[in-house]
Amino acid sequence: MADPKPIFAVTQFTGGIGAKWRDLTVPLPDGVLSFELDTGVIKRGDGVSLYADLPVFFNAKYLQDVANSVQAALDAQTAAAASATVAALHAQQAELGSKVSGTTTDTTQTPLAGMGTIPDGIAVQRVVGQVMAQNTATGDLIVWDISGVAVRRGFGLNPAMPIEPAVTVYYADTDMVGCTLSLTVSNLGLVLTAVGLATTLIAWNGNLIFSGTPASS
Repeated sequence: MADPKPIFAVTQFTGGIGAKWRDLTVPLPDGVLSFELDTGVIKRGDGVSLYADLPVFFNAKYLQDVANSVQAALDAQTAAAASATVAALHAQQAELGSKVSGTTTDTTQTPLAGMGTIPDGIAVQRVVGQVMAQNTATGDLIVWDISGVAVRRGFGLNPAMPIEPAVTVYYADTDMVGCTLSLTVSNLGLVLTAVGLATTLIAWNGNLIFSGTPASS
């Protein structure tokens, strides 16, 4: 048996918009691949059939559309998961609350620990609760009601105008009225700042409840 001879094939590949291909009045030569630049459709000539009658050999645009659709579905799932994570975080905050605390020994402004930051994806943050300051030597105390709203605008946070953060004295022993507490909005979240009394060790403690509204997607 003679050795098999190699077979060489040459395939032409040419492009044009679909309308031009469909205007052809002669068969596409056998082995010639046509590419519709506007649709991504590829056909292979058989030397007999008119272009319009040839089956689709490959559709690049269809595959790209499928890929885009799959990616869009994945992006939607990712966004939904992120939204669920944020919602779960704030549900946990609402259930457990957030403990804030600190100590002062003079009149230096001291941010209370435990406020945290507002997570990305939250458009509006609401906080309510109470904070107490107590003279560790005498037991005298002062208590504030806390209420505030922060709104995310652009990359930062702002107070919700005209609703300013409110800190209202609920109860105060006479010797503690010099203590002050303020609620402000930083670029990252709500901040409670305490100012105590000179040469006095004061313990600050409170419980806050947060609730957040996710940004519209």
